[in-house]
Parts: sequence; C-alpha cells; structure tokens
Amino acid sequence: MTSKSQKIRAGIFVLAGAALLAFVLVMFAGLSFWTKKHHYRVEIDSSVIGLEAGAYVYFDGVKVGRVKNIGFSKQDLRTVVVDIEVDAKTPVHTDTVALLQFTGITGLKVIDLRGGSIETPLLPDGSAIVRGMSTLDTLEARGKELADRATAIVDKADLLVTNLTKITDPAQFEGLKEVIDNTRMLTANLARATNTFDSILGENRARVAGLVANAATVLDRMQRLVSTSEGPMRSAMSDMQQASRNFKELSRDVRQRPSRLLYSSPPADRKLP
Repeated sequence: MTSKSQKIRAGIFVLAGAALLAFVLVMFAGLSFWTKKHHYRVEIDSSVIGLEAGAYVYFDGVKVGRVKNIGFSKQDLRTVVVDIEVDAKTPVHTDTVALLQFTGITGLKVIDLRGGSIETPLLPDGSAIVRGMSTLDTLEARGKELADRATAIVDKADLLVTNLTKITDPAQFEGLKEVIDNTRMLTANLARATNTFDSILGENRARVAGLVANAATVLDRMQRLVSTSEGPMRSAMSDMQQASRNFKELSRDVRQRPSRLLYSSPPADRKLP
C-alpha cells in the first residue's frame, strides 16, 4: 500500500510540474494571464496573403500583441478586417497607423503600428486603426503605375506601327500619283500660258508704248486748255450768279406787285368826286 509520505512526494511532484508548465507557457508561449489587453481592428482593402491569426503585432518594432482573428467586412467584401490584441499600455493614439510588413524571408507578414503623437488623444479600446502605406505598399503602387504606363506605351507603339503600315501601303500612293500627275499637267499649262503672254506682250510692246505717249499728250493738252480757260470761265460764272440774283429780285417784285407786268410804273391813285 502507498504510504502517506509517498503521496506527499507525488503531490509535490505534480505541483512542481504544473508550476514548471505554467512558467514555460508564460515565458515561451507568450501567454499572460494578469496583463490587461486592448482590442483594435484594422481594415485592409488589399490582399493579406502571409498574415495569419497568431502573428505578432509590433509598435515601432517592439512586440506588443498578436493577431486574434482575420475576417471579412460585413459592409464590403473587398475589405478584410484584422482583429488585434495588444498590451493596454501600448500608446495607440488616434493618429497611429497600422502597416503590413514582411518578417524575414519566409513571406509571412505581421502588423506594425507606427506613428502617433502625444498631443493627440489615446485611441479607445475596440476602435479601428487606420491603415498606413508601408514601403512595400508604396513599391506595389509604384509598380502598378509603371505597369499601366508601360501598357499605355505599348498601345501607342502598336498604334504607331499600324499607322506606319497604312502609310507605307502601296495602295495609298495610287491617289497621290494621280495628284502629282495633275499638278505636273497644271504646271505645264501655266508655263505655256506664260510663254504665250510674253510673246503677245513682246509683239504689242511698241503699240502699248505709243498709246501711253498719246495719252500723255492728250492729258497735257487738257491741262493747258483748263489753264487758259480759267479766267473766262470764272467771269461767266460770275455773270451767271449776278443774273440769277437779278432774276430772283424780279420774281420777288412781281409777286409783290403783279401790275408791273402791264405797266412800267404803278398807276396813279384815283380821286373820288
């Protein structure tokens, strides 16, 4: 039968083993039964491949908690909601952001909290932490932008090649050849017309010169005639102006005294008997 001392030793052994197990769990598994925790959520609108439940959460590189759960948003299926649990003493402020970071070369990801200032208030437990842009995110966005630009350049190059193919197509030169032939014909006709005009001008140059000389002579004679007739013409114009004034006076006098048409002088006044 088991003695009392053996039972005591067995009990001490079990208690020591349990204490050792608890110590191992606390030290190596990261379990803390007496530390207060805060829970936050991070909404991510991109792939979270490499991030798993149980992944560490860091604050500026210092381990402060773990990822508790990963799920989908009820409002938008394209958004992934990551629930994290951190030490209540972690200084998570309203301007703190959460970054997705690679850890080592394994391809696994962790949550790294960055930023925050003392002037801003602490973020309440259960709130959402805004996601920030990590170097990886920036490079990914930049890569996508470069890929879009490369695609646009390829499309433009393809369009340029297509246009060059159309331009260099021999069928395109058929209409151009006709235009060139018409232009040559028009140029030849214009040259012939110019030669004909030059020949006509050469044949009639003497006649044209004679006409110009005669026109100059006629113009000179007209100028002399106007110059010699200026005095008589002015005298005649003066006489015509005087005659016009006399006629106006006569007309006015006749309207006032019609009897002057019958008598040279007005009749004498009649005496009453």
